[in-house]
Amino acid sequence: MSVSAAKVEANNKYSREAYEQIALVVRRGAKDKIKEFAKSKSESLNGFITRAIFETMEREGGREMPEYKKADYDTLNVIVPLGEREKIQEMAEKNGETINQYILRLVREDRAKAGETANC
Repeated sequence: MSVSAAKVEANNKYSREAYEQIALVVRRGAKDKIKEFAKSKSESLNGFITRAIFETMEREGGREMPEYKKADYDTLNVIVPLGEREKIQEMAEKNGETINQYILRLVREDRAKAGETANC
């Protein structure tokens, strides 16, 4: 299923308006180690770093970060055949999405086809 250029642009526009970027500089080799650790926990590099930052802020600052409360989320580990993760990543990126956004969109679309209201 191909996504139109308009859909990709709409996703990109939403991302520009809803998110900010932070540049992170680490010693050579650290990025790969962090990325592998995040992958071992079924998280994206960005998701892992963001969670680590907010958990540290909450723990050390005593301030809750409601948008990242674990109680608001559930974790789903998906096991795929070797090589499929990269294919899924490529498809997500073609659509201007993260893997998580891509999978949630597919679930919503499938639920909509089945006549269910999407709650994700």
